[in-house]
Amino acid sequence: MVRFASWLAVASVLVAACAREPGGSNEPSTPRVGTTRQANQGSPTSSYRFAVGVCLNSPGPGNCPRRCSGTLIAPNLVLTARHCVDKDTNAGEELSCGVDSFTTRQTSEAQTFITTANTVEQNTTGWHAVTEIRTPTLAEACESDIALLVLSDNVSASEAAPADVLAFGPMTDHSRYSTEITLIGFGLQNPDVPSSGGERRIVENVALECIVGDPAFNDLAFCKNGGLVTLADGGKVDQLSDVANFTASWGGCSGDSGSGAFEQAQFTLGKPLVMGVLSRSGTDSGICLQLTYTRTDHWRDFLVQGVTAAAQAGNYALPSWANGPTVQPATVPGVDSGTKPGDETDSGAATGIACAGASDCASGACVAIDGTAQCVDLCGDDRKCGAGRTCVTLEEHDVCIPQKIVTEPVKTTLSSGGGCTATATPPGARDATLATLGGFALSLVRRRRRR
Repeated sequence: MVRFASWLAVASVLVAACAREPGGSNEPSTPRVGTTRQANQGSPTSSYRFAVGVCLNSPGPGNCPRRCSGTLIAPNLVLTARHCVDKDTNAGEELSCGVDSFTTRQTSEAQTFITTANTVEQNTTGWHAVTEIRTPTLAEACESDIALLVLSDNVSASEAAPADVLAFGPMTDHSRYSTEITLIGFGLQNPDVPSSGGERRIVENVALECIVGDPAFNDLAFCKNGGLVTLADGGKVDQLSDVANFTASWGGCSGDSGSGAFEQAQFTLGKPLVMGVLSRSGTDSGICLQLTYTRTDHWRDFLVQGVTAAAQAGNYALPSWANGPTVQPATVPGVDSGTKPGDETDSGAATGIACAGASDCASGACVAIDGTAQCVDLCGDDRKCGAGRTCVTLEEHDVCIPQKIVTEPVKTTLSSGGGCTATATPPGARDATLATLGGFALSLVRRRRRR
């Protein structure tokens, strides 16, 4: 079942269309292979106030019949999910991409408030009214699950500094953007406990599982098939908009709808960059899994038009993200940068670029992968590597190679150690590969429902 990620503040059964629990189907309950799981969906945090709570159908701040999450992306502009504010034709059950669409508004501007506080369970701190709700002209439910909330006033920089947006993409440019994200939202800690939400929580280092058309994910059947899933009764349902969605492994629950997916490398550097809006996910054994996001880079024009109008209303200059990429290629430590984390002055070819020897590479490491020699990073402190890569030791040097190919013998030429060439298969390589590919190796735990 597919469900939105918004959350209703009721004490017993979740009865509204956008928050109905799965039930009655032959949905598989087998735990997934290779998914990191823990007892709750992240840790409480009073920091990161650009991640805001959204109160819907509300007579006033703190009185929230429905709740979502959002991201402050300009002083008076919040990014969130469209299903938080608009109804759709799937009535909270099966969502079929290319079939279901958004219809009428289900909350008015006068009934919508946001807060920068770390909880929505109060009516005094960080609240701002909404004066305009902006949604795309396109109504298709999977592709256009994105919305903007224009606030009645500017949030001061001392209250909350806005996050950047990946508008000028694509997010598939992995010389700029990693394949891990940080999630921050106000959703349920436990999907089986309706009273466990309303507090800001953070989950870091969540792996992406699918960007349709991105070669990094071509070995995953679900992704390669564009999200087309065969149901127990033999029918098929399309769960992804190929052009507008990406998926992540776990962490977002009901109430996290509209929360941002923050590119991990930039978040680690203290430069939050949102590149997706949470739309839907599944649950299994008290864990929220298989998150589906709407890509911000797909909606660049909508976002730039929205922030331009908001900037005029708020009398401030356009944020830098509305004018072009805010992340330069091959400059982010651990993300195909060609440098060891901490190095600032290396020169030479960046990670992933073809090389003939160590001297061609900024890192001093040239590795043959699938018959093609390319530059790789040296491992960082504690043998750390960027997203999607693992640290292996070759000729007494630690180098980062893609996890999905670590079962293959690799050859490396290093700048020290006499320029020797070594061949090695890393210990535990097969297990690492299974962990990487396991995200969609089994059938879906539960078909995604709007969260």
